Amino acid sequence: MNMSFEGMDIPSISELSFFSTTTSGSKLLEPLCDYIGLPIDKVNFLFAHLMFIPLALIYKWYLTKNYIPITLRHLYLLVPGISLGFFCFGYQVLNLVFLTFITYLLICFCPVNVVQRFVFCASVIYLSCLHLVRQIYDYGSYTIDITGPSMIAIQKISLLGFSLHDGLSRKFDSLLDSEKRVAIKRKPTLIEYFSFVLTFPTFMSGPTIHYHDYIEFVEGTNYSKHIPLKAIENSEKPSSTLVWLEKLSTSILFAFLAVYSAPIVPVHTLADETYQRNTTLIIIILYMIVSTTCARFKYYNAWKLGESHLNCCGFGFNGFDSITKKPKWDLLSCVDIIPFEFALSLKTGLDYWNKTTQSWLRFVAYDRSSKFKLLNTYLLSALWHGFYPGYYLTFLSGGLFTQAGRSLRRNFRPLFLGNKVSKFIYDCITFAATKFSIAYLVFPFVLLEFSTSLKVYYRLYFLGHLVCLFAIFVLPSLIRLVKKPTKTKKDDDKQEKDLSKKD
Repeated sequence: MNMSFEGMDIPSISELSFFSTTTSGSKLLEPLCDYIGLPIDKVNFLFAHLMFIPLALIYKWYLTKNYIPITLRHLYLLVPGISLGFFCFGYQVLNLVFLTFITYLLICFCPVNVVQRFVFCASVIYLSCLHLVRQIYDYGSYTIDITGPSMIAIQKISLLGFSLHDGLSRKFDSLLDSEKRVAIKRKPTLIEYFSFVLTFPTFMSGPTIHYHDYIEFVEGTNYSKHIPLKAIENSEKPSSTLVWLEKLSTSILFAFLAVYSAPIVPVHTLADETYQRNTTLIIIILYMIVSTTCARFKYYNAWKLGESHLNCCGFGFNGFDSITKKPKWDLLSCVDIIPFEFALSLKTGLDYWNKTTQSWLRFVAYDRSSKFKLLNTYLLSALWHGFYPGYYLTFLSGGLFTQAGRSLRRNFRPLFLGNKVSKFIYDCITFAATKFSIAYLVFPFVLLEFSTSLKVYYRLYFLGHLVCLFAIFVLPSLIRLVKKPTKTKKDDDKQEKDLSKKD
């Protein structure tokens, strides 16, 4: 039986396991839960995010002064992360502290030519254990627990491992441009490492940041790269106030939309047999598109909150626009909402969605794989999310849809580029196809269950998968049969090369 101490449950011995996923955060705000209609885990989550704003402002106003020791800045960024993590997750936060400590030991003692492998494997295995335990003891739950912050942490940890490997064991000329920018030439100290992994602005929901960028931010060199030192000494740094307030406002908007619209059109209705039996195919497709769109609102809320916190601290400055001369705060961005929602292809849409995770997957998987780049990337993405079958249906189908999209663009796009009218018709078709594709891929991610998702696909006649298989294996042969004989193979190769660059 649990005891209570100042609003915090003291768990029994069985709940003190590092892998415990029992909700053990503070219960101080429980009276507020009934009033606003949200469970305690989500109330604590929102409270922590609200606390991050004044903490970020204090850091920007008072701790970025030249006379403030760097170590004190690291401690200030670290302590609120762990403290509010304990407020939200209780003893679960020990998982994250333990993971950070173990991976730091690996960084210290592993040879630099293999350090990235040990750090990557250790962090992914630990996260997988958390996912499995949660699946066993809290199957299908949407409760906010330590697995969310752990997912962010392993991205940062593995990025650091690969950056350290690139900086200390590879020739600089052999690195990709993206690798050169963030390569690390020395191992972090203990306080630097813990501060980086557990820093409060990114603790709860990200976004993921590179160690190189984080150290520049803490030490203030993120400004000195773009602004004369004299201007910095005169406190003439560009202001991020409008930027973080805009993102905070966007986050609040999507918080309300998530609370009030998502329950009206839940994705789980798609799996209801009565609904499937009494509803026409076109209505099911439209409902699928609307319900999955509403399901995305909670992600927009969390990501824009995380961006807002970092910009509020002063993180994210990326020089000045070459034309307008205005400061840019685009060093990090989780999502571009409007471009994603109005994308004209699945590939383009995915480029705007969860961009920091996309960047992480490219950095540690796609660019590092010698074979099966796309398959390895999608498998890692699914593994990072957990072990629900719905995740693997989504990501493996995503690989199929990506290949099909390339084939369709290669074979059909040139036919519509003759004039503005045909180009407009093509854009309308691809917009509708993209909305369908995203919804078709995403609903298993929400439903989680394999059999349930399969029933929905069966009701949709596996339409998306059949079109993809046709586009990959049948369409290219048909196009070759009807092509004009005057067109040479050299022309075909050139066209395919040009279109593959766009892909």
